[in-house]
Amino acid sequence: MKISEEQQEILSMPVCQLGASSGFVKKTQAMGFETLRQVTAKGWGALQQHEQFDYLWFNELVRLLEDCRLLHMLEKH
Repeated sequence: MKISEEQQEILSMPVCQLGASSGFVKKTQAMGFETLRQVTAKGWGALQQHEQFDYLWFNELVRLLEDCRLLHMLEKH
């Protein structure tokens, strides 16, 4: 699936600029990610195995990706 320029920008934007909750931003950074591109590059399976993974964080990630029409990015792996 082709990704628009706007979607490319969203993937590259620091998570602290995405309008996500402060808890999501802190957890994402604690997990070692600064952008959605880094998160989606891991794929669902690897994210689930991350020692700091939790479903509250994942639910917000899914909502955020869905709002940006980028949810398919987790399915590539």
